[in-house]
Amino acid sequence: ARAAPRRDARSRRGGRNGGSGPRSGSGSAVMSLLAGAAAIGAASTALAKGRARDEDAEGKVYEPCEAVGDGLRGEFWKAKHGNITILELDYEPLQVLLTRARNAACDSKAFNFFIHRLLSLTLEMALGALPTEDVVVTTPDGYKFRGKEYEKDLSLLAVTVSQSGTHMVEPLQRLSPGIPIAYATNDPSTHTVTTKGLPRDVSDYHVLVLSPIMRGGLKESAVIEQLTKRGVQEDNIQVICLFMTPQSADLLTSRHPDVAVVAASMDAGIDAEGRLVPGVGDFEKRYNEA
Repeated sequence: ARAAPRRDARSRRGGRNGGSGPRSGSGSAVMSLLAGAAAIGAASTALAKGRARDEDAEGKVYEPCEAVGDGLRGEFWKAKHGNITILELDYEPLQVLLTRARNAACDSKAFNFFIHRLLSLTLEMALGALPTEDVVVTTPDGYKFRGKEYEKDLSLLAVTVSQSGTHMVEPLQRLSPGIPIAYATNDPSTHTVTTKGLPRDVSDYHVLVLSPIMRGGLKESAVIEQLTKRGVQEDNIQVICLFMTPQSADLLTSRHPDVAVVAASMDAGIDAEGRLVPGVGDFEKRYNEA
């Protein structure tokens, strides 16, 4: 009577320990199934992660000036790039125009309108940073008024960078009639920039470097170097653009810390094809289609 429980116990232990009976084959099959399921699960996880990366690359929603950042990060960026002003950070009407210009549904006629408004506002803001002095004028009704005017000895000169820079000439001339214009051209084969139309006394001018799209900042830096070689002080040079990148901001701050830069917006960067991200698409094509 006492032996039977021992045989049953051995039988139960044999079954649990994977003996030679049918239960042993069943246990191996279960383990194989579990291993296969784990492998499939790992592959599915990897595939899901890959899809997530693709979806993130294609479907990421970019925020205004996210490269600058908020809070302490943003304050650190501003302190590091003290010569750069990003208007979109503090000027909401500009944010509306930038959003409309970025929209792929915006046709070329509307795109031109928004770009001209952006150019005018950005140029006005940049000119507003120039030195002024107090003056008294007389109104048509004979009243005296004390206001501000640019300093008498301030002579302005504009230099356009590449073909797109010429689009800034018309709105600038509306704000500053008669301003002389010089042109900088880039030769991709030699990686050189040539500036034409600079006056002989260019060192006496406050120079506005016009570049709507500033990707890496190399062309703008080359123009600045040509100006300084002609005697223009860096603090008498101002770069004005609509869209710039963190790369161009870093380059201009490191090479030309005394050159003031005024930009409407800061994009996140440049993609593998050299396009701004998020950008406005092909600027020249959209602008010229109208």
